[in-house]
Amino acid sequence: MDALVRQRKKSEKLKGCFSLQKEYLSVKEASDYTGISIPKLARLRNEGRGCAYVRIGDSRTKAIIRYRRIDLDRWLEANLIKTTGGL
Repeated sequence: MDALVRQRKKSEKLKGCFSLQKEYLSVKEASDYTGISIPKLARLRNEGRGCAYVRIGDSRTKAIIRYRRIDLDRWLEANLIKTTGGL
């Protein structure tokens, strides 16, 4: 649980930095921003279940991937699950 709190705080700090600096994030930056690992982002992309992204280049292995911050926010919001009760 403590690690989750630290990750959230780190993500919040990064969100503040990115909001003024960059619209398009690298995979590493998107991972830091969302708290989702780089391999998991790649798996979600390959399965068609991930966030919208930009692929620059023809090769799947050497292409440059970028995520728009607004798309990450919308994707996370769309996957939000609201609980109705306690344990």
